[in-house]
Amino acid sequence: MPSTHVKSFGEIFGNCLLEAIADPSCDGQLRWLAKQPGENHVICQSPGLTQGDHQRTYQPLDDVDPYVLRAVRFPLPPIPYGSARELFESISKIIGENTSLTKLQTFLMAFSALATWLPERSEVPVCVAIIGPASAERRRLVRVLQCLFRRPLHLAECKLSSLQSLPRTLNPSLFIEYWDSHSQLRKILQATSLRDAYVISHGRPIGTHCAKVVCLDEPWKASFADWPAIEICVPPADGPLPIFDDRAEEQIAQKFQGMLMMYRLQNYNETLGLPLDLPELTPHSRELLRSVGSSLVVDSELQETLIETLRTYDSEFEKPCEDLVQSATVQALLELCHRSETTVHVQEITDRLNRILEPRGELLPLKERSVAPRVRKLGFDTHERDRSGFFVRLLQSTRTRIHKLAKDHNVLARNVDLLCTDCKEFRPFDEQIDREEELIKAIGL
Repeated sequence: MPSTHVKSFGEIFGNCLLEAIADPSCDGQLRWLAKQPGENHVICQSPGLTQGDHQRTYQPLDDVDPYVLRAVRFPLPPIPYGSARELFESISKIIGENTSLTKLQTFLMAFSALATWLPERSEVPVCVAIIGPASAERRRLVRVLQCLFRRPLHLAECKLSSLQSLPRTLNPSLFIEYWDSHSQLRKILQATSLRDAYVISHGRPIGTHCAKVVCLDEPWKASFADWPAIEICVPPADGPLPIFDDRAEEQIAQKFQGMLMMYRLQNYNETLGLPLDLPELTPHSRELLRSVGSSLVVDSELQETLIETLRTYDSEFEKPCEDLVQSATVQALLELCHRSETTVHVQEITDRLNRILEPRGELLPLKERSVAPRVRKLGFDTHERDRSGFFVRLLQSTRTRIHKLAKDHNVLARNVDLLCTDCKEFRPFDEQIDREEELIKAIGL
C-alpha cells in the first residue's frame, strides 16, 4: 500500500479529518486530532490514516515556529455543546454581553463565527468589515471575535507578500487593521477569497483561502462593492460594558474554542445539500447567504434564522443604503450639469455627493476613488484626465442622460432649473412650476 508522509496543519483527507489543536497539557505545543468515519476521534502525535488503498502519515507538530504558536490561537480539544441552535445562542449571548452591537449585528457575527469552522463548504469564505474610526468599542469587538473565529491571526499591517510567508495549510482567519492602499487590500481579497486559488512561495503553491475581518474608516461598498462582506458599523456603548481584559478574553476562548472544534468535528463530513438562495435579496446579500449558510446544513431551523437575519439586514441596510447613494450621485450630477462648464471633475462630484449625503445621516465621507466607479456604473466615462484630475465631459447627450436618470430616480422634481430645456422635457408636471415659467416668459428671461 503506497504511503505518504505529510507536513501540515490539517486537512480533510477523503472522509477523514485532521486538525492541529492546542495541547492542554503542555502550553505552547500542538497535537493532532484525527477522526475517521465510524470511529471516535483520537489525539496523538503522528497519526496515520487510510483512505481506499492509500495511507498518509502526518508528521509531528513539535517543530512549529514558536512565533506562529504565539500569533495564532489554535483550537482546543473538542467538548460537547448541545445542539447547533444552543451553540449559536451561546455565541450570540457572549457577543451581546461584551460589545455594543445591536441584536441584528450580534446574530450576523455569531453566524460568521460558525462559518469559519467549516470553510471547506463555501466557495467564498466569510468576510466581515468593521466600519468606523479606531475606538474602544471597535477594539473590544475585534478581541471578542478572535475568541470565536477559527485560527485567528491579528495583523497590524497586511501586504500580499505577507501571505506568501504564511505556513502552508495554515489558512488562518485574518484580522486586518491596516494596509498600504486600497489596491493592496484588493489584491489580498483576491488572493484569499477563492478556494482553489494559490500564491507561490519559494516555488511552491500556498493555499490562502481564509476568512477575514477588515477594519476601515469608510463604507465597505464605497471601495469594494464587488466583494461580499458583512458591514458592521460599531455603535457607541449605551452604558458601561463588562471589563474585558486578557483574563476575560482567555475565559471566553477557553469556553468556546473546544465547543466550536466539536461543531467542526461533527459536521465536516455531513452531506452538502442544495445551496441556499433567496432571489428577492440584493446580489450582495445573496452572496452572503451562500457564504455563511453553507456551514449550517446540519440545522434547517438555524438556516431559517439566518435567512430572516439577512432579510432584515437587506431591508434595513443593503437596499436603502445602495439606493440612497445612487440617487444622491444622480442628484450631484444633475446639480453640476446645470453649470456652463463643459466638464465636471470626479472630485467635484464627490464633494457635492458628500454634501448631499451628510444631512441624511451619512457621517463617513466617500472618497473620489470610490465615487468614480459609481459614476461609470451610471453610464458615464471618467477616464479622461487633466491637471485637476479625472473628469466627465458634459456633452449635450450626457446632460440629457443625466436628466433622464434624475427623473427615473425621482430627484428631478426638486432640482428643476427653469431655464434648462432638458428639465422642461423630463420633469414631472407641477402646476407651481408652470406658473413660474409663465412669469419668466412675461419678464423676458
